[in-house]
Amino acid sequence: MTNTFIAVSGCGGGDRGPQGLYKILQETSKSNSFNVLPIETVPEKIQENVDRISKISKEHLQKNENVYLMGYSMGAAIAVITAHQLNQDGKHPIQGIVLLASQTDGLHLIKTLDIPILFFHGNQDQYFSIGEIGRFYKKYGREKRMVQFDGVGHTFEPSNAPSAPYCDREGFARRVELEVSDFFFPSQNSVRILNERDQTQIPRADTTS
Repeated sequence: MTNTFIAVSGCGGGDRGPQGLYKILQETSKSNSFNVLPIETVPEKIQENVDRISKISKEHLQKNENVYLMGYSMGAAIAVITAHQLNQDGKHPIQGIVLLASQTDGLHLIKTLDIPILFFHGNQDQYFSIGEIGRFYKKYGREKRMVQFDGVGHTFEPSNAPSAPYCDREGFARRVELEVSDFFFPSQNSVRILNERDQTQIPRADTTS
């Protein structure tokens, strides 16, 4: 069965994600265990985007696909709200969520969910601190993982360059891809995935399950 991640951007709209992540993953993940579908979002319109992502999710569920949501900043809130709405009736279950530099609005709804959640956050996020997100993370009682990047801000770029470690787009995308594969689709290749994850050229990331 196909595993599809519907990818939602932040308040600026568009369909690229942080550091062009979604477009990179759309190409590279084809050789992995999942597909990424970037969706064009409308700037600053949470409910309008939720309605659109819900509709697209249902279309893919009707094709007997496993549907996951991936969201950056405001897109993370959209992903959580969408999963909350769709999973309430039990007819269109979302299998899991990836939250990238999530904003805090709407994040309280994760307490209504019973699905795996993978968090990515920079410890220098200037808008939504790792401490704020960490409180939501700690309260979530289901399967979860936090991947924390040192020296990285809200857009997953080094926040204090040149003193912060270098982070290139391809390395960042590869790390996200490896973490997603290992968290949602563990397999006999887990050791290889973990070894390669440690070799990606990005700032050190603390992984907490």
